[in-house]
Amino acid sequence: MDKEKLKKQIDGAYSMITGIYVKGADAKRVAMAMQNLENAFAELDEPDEPPAKEGKAKLEKESEVTDG
Repeated sequence: MDKEKLKKQIDGAYSMITGIYVKGADAKRVAMAMQNLENAFAELDEPDEPPAKEGKAKLEKESEVTDG
């Protein structure tokens, strides 16, 4: 299944859960389930390949503070 279909399924599940009224101990469980869905959605938004090491080294070098 591709990422877009997974995102749509996660979004649909999240929408269904938000439409349910819960209280007490169940509210905490539903909130945790919603957080898990949000985390899964965020992971799908991350790029497939990590950024090049060269770019990371450049960012670290630029962020160094030097005595002038």
